[in-house]
Amino acid sequence: MAFRDDGNDHRFFDIDFVDFQNDPLREIERLYDWLGEPLTDEARQRMGAWWAAQATERQSAAKIDFAELGIPIEELRERFAFYNDRYARSAH
Repeated sequence: MAFRDDGNDHRFFDIDFVDFQNDPLREIERLYDWLGEPLTDEARQRMGAWWAAQATERQSAAKIDFAELGIPIEELRERFAFYNDRYARSAH
C-alpha cells in the first residue's frame, strides 16, 4: 500500500472479488482494456467455458471457520482494519 501511495497508483488495476465472481468476463475485459490489449473472441469463449466447467468447484468450496483454527474473528478484523477501511465496498 505504501508503494502504491508513493506515486505508483497508475501501476495497479483493482478487481473486486464480488464483481469478479458475478461477471468474471466483464472484469477480464476491463483488465485487457486497461492494458491496451485485445481480448479475442476465442479467448473469451475459452475463459467462459473454463468458468462454466468450474462451477461445481466454486459452489462446493469449504468455508473457513476461523474459530476452529483458534483465530478470533475480531482479532483478524482488527489486524486487517487498515486494508478493509481502504478497500471495503460500501455496497457489501
